[in-house]
Parts: sequence; structure tokens; C-alpha cells
Amino acid sequence: MEKKEIYKEWKKLVNMSEYQLRRYYQSEDGKTSGLTREESNNLGIRNGRASARALLKMIPTGKSFSAAINNWTRNQWLWAIAQIAFIKRMLGVKGPLYKNSNRTSKLKALLIWGHNPEKK
Repeated sequence: MEKKEIYKEWKKLVNMSEYQLRRYYQSEDGKTSGLTREESNNLGIRNGRASARALLKMIPTGKSFSAAINNWTRNQWLWAIAQIAFIKRMLGVKGPLYKNSNRTSKLKALLIWGHNPEKK
């Protein structure tokens, strides 16, 4: 996949602003979203809080494709690919976003990876 295609898909799926993501990341739900660092290391995968930290740097420096090309590191492009894959995979998971008025782990995972499914 070319960088332009990656960016286009990333921009479509990562629909939270830096402010929205930072607010969620620092919230009680955000602190318990996704796998722990230990769990993700044991599985050999990336975790949501690490993705959020990457996104907090990527969102302000990737406001356009030309900005991303000029500012993102190789590692950030790899994060973009992982973020696209995770969000797409999680959107395909069946199940509600809320249970008894509380966010489900599905919703919390999507939010920590920068996607708010309720945002139009």
C-alpha cells in the first residue's frame, strides 16, 4: 500500500481530534482501555495506550497528506498501518457499544485507537 492510500484510510478511520483523544486517554475509561503493556507484549502485538501516545504526535503533524509526508517518521507510518488494521478489525466485531449505560470494551478499544464510532 502506498503512503497516499495509507494516509487516506488513516484519515477516514482516525476521526478523533488531538484534544478528544487526549481527554479520553487521561480519563478513567482511557486508563483501562485495551490490553496492558504486559498482555500485548506476551501476545506480540501493539497496545491501545501506546497507539494513543503515537496518535497524539501524529494527529497534529498529519493534518494533510503533505504534512504527514514531511513530518511522520517511518515508525509513525507503521503505526498508521497498525491503527487502520485494528480499527477495521474492531469495527467488524459484533456486539454493543454500551451495556447498562457503560462503555463496553469494544467501544473503549476503538476510542483509545482514535476512532469514535458515534462521531458522524
